[in-house]
Amino acid sequence: MLEGHIEGVEPLDDARVSLDTLQAFVALLDAEGRLLDLNQTAMAWLRATSARELRGHPFWLLPVWRRTTGEQERLRQAAVLAARGVRFREDVELRHVMSDSEARVLDLSLAPVRSSRGVVTYVLVEGHDVTERKQAEAALTRRNAELEAALARTRRPAAAWHPPFEHPTSLETVQRSEERYRCLVDAMAQVVWTANTSGDCSGHNQAWSDFTGQTEQAALAQGWLHMVHAEDRERVCEDWRRALESHSVFDSEYRVRRPDGRYTPVHSRAVAVREADGTPREWVGTLSDITERTAVEAELRESQARFQAIIDAAPAAIYVKSPDGRLLMVNRFFTQQLGRSREQLLGRTDLDLFPPEQAAIIRGHDVQVLTTNQPLEVEEPVSNHRGARVFRSLKFPLRSAEGVPTALGGISTDVTEKRRIDDVAKRLLDIVGHDLRSPTAAILTTTGMLRRRPLDEAMRRPFERIHRSARRVEHLLQVLMDFTQAQLGGGIQLEPIRGDLRALVAAIVEDARTAHPEREVRFIQRGEALGDWDPERLERLLGHLLDNAFIHGAPDTPIDVLCLTGRKAVLLGVRNQGVPIPPEVRATLFEPIRRASHQAETVRHSLGLSLYLVRELTRAHQGRIRVASTALHGTTFYISLPRPPT
Repeated sequence: MLEGHIEGVEPLDDARVSLDTLQAFVALLDAEGRLLDLNQTAMAWLRATSARELRGHPFWLLPVWRRTTGEQERLRQAAVLAARGVRFREDVELRHVMSDSEARVLDLSLAPVRSSRGVVTYVLVEGHDVTERKQAEAALTRRNAELEAALARTRRPAAAWHPPFEHPTSLETVQRSEERYRCLVDAMAQVVWTANTSGDCSGHNQAWSDFTGQTEQAALAQGWLHMVHAEDRERVCEDWRRALESHSVFDSEYRVRRPDGRYTPVHSRAVAVREADGTPREWVGTLSDITERTAVEAELRESQARFQAIIDAAPAAIYVKSPDGRLLMVNRFFTQQLGRSREQLLGRTDLDLFPPEQAAIIRGHDVQVLTTNQPLEVEEPVSNHRGARVFRSLKFPLRSAEGVPTALGGISTDVTEKRRIDDVAKRLLDIVGHDLRSPTAAILTTTGMLRRRPLDEAMRRPFERIHRSARRVEHLLQVLMDFTQAQLGGGIQLEPIRGDLRALVAAIVEDARTAHPEREVRFIQRGEALGDWDPERLERLLGHLLDNAFIHGAPDTPIDVLCLTGRKAVLLGVRNQGVPIPPEVRATLFEPIRRASHQAETVRHSLGLSLYLVRELTRAHQGRIRVASTALHGTTFYISLPRPPT
């Protein structure tokens, strides 16, 4: 059951097997009265080949019912009451046309299914084919009418009597009718019983004795109560007393002792057989074994409790809303954030819980998800007993089997403290970066000037070391500034200018050759690469890839730099030969502070941010990145940057 209702939740296979073995009509509705699932018997009644055909349809509007508008509204009200926790115990029978020539009578009951906390989460519909029972009741009515007619004839004056030879025939007809009724009732597998207007049992069919082991004589009057569980007797007697006093339907569930001493749950129901003036003459009732139904209900409650326990352990607010925005399910974290109990939250809307301006924002996001039928991740302001907060929410549609959104699910994480820490970290890095870049720039300017002066070797070497160290500090500062923007500042900001990318790449390749004269760096280009580029960021992007190639490439092999122009994009690439990147490493290659274990010693002085920044710089240019790595062809990083078509 519940297959496909809430994503990620596996269907209850055991419950499905149990339900499909039942001969009863069993269906599961949501709180709105829409079909969620049904067993094989129900599908046969509803002429469906699969449950998917009917999921999401209002139960009372199914086209197979032969009903009037009044009966339709009555059944709809029954679903509403059951969703509110009231068991439906009215005597409503809907005629279902099985074929053109036959109609069967289905006796329905609607019961709320509660979670471990007592909240109604589903409505269980149970139906029994009572056609034979109705035929038996009709036969009993006819038999009583015939008996009354026979008794009336015996009271007539002699002059009014029919000829004597007709009287035995009438009595014989009555006896045959009574015998047919008795045989019909005894042939039924369901327990049928009768009682007088005082409430004493006046008889039952053979099924009662088979079910309980109690003889017919022992069950008469109040004897049947000895078979009822001691804990249930007082309640059953009270239900029976109210029915007798109000002349209403008797409907009760209790436990009955079986011949082996076990107790079995049963559902008993009785109606009054009335005189012409409407007063009860006697009562006719049935008793059904509901062991399987009770087991399914218990399994549903247990499954719901397990699911609730799982989401209650989550450190985020998890919830489900109806299409009109009412809360259908919340977890413990949600209740803690709003300082209210689960019962105080279910059925409420955002407008009931938040200020109007916040409720409007949240509702707008919900409507967007339900309208587009697509998930949405967004930050939402929320005010609760802890003050103003910010939640990062992932909202997604819960779809029917046909793909139609029937509810909205959400997972919201409080990011207020994270945002505050991120803001502090960003300001700190900005301050540190600014305070360090200025003196570093001064050092580089000074050492650059001194390097151009004629100095002896003893004086030049210290200045060269200072200049290289300052260059490294400048590089690290730029890496930290880019990392700060990528992680905390909403992405790296670009300053694009119009130009040909080939000239920039050629200059970067020339600088690499100068810095690494011992390595061969080849430049492969094709076509013009005109576009709007940020030269400073692209220089850093290719610089990171070249540094990576110099570190990990085989020393005696060349490094290739590609700049190939297509109709809609420019393809940049850096290729080196060497040990290929293992597949398990590629999955996290572009994550910050990640490196392969066999490379850790080689790059022990690296921050582990280079490839992460390559990805973020590529994304800033609306581009895509991928890597190919094999022992035969080496490792190549490809960067595809979009450009306007020429």
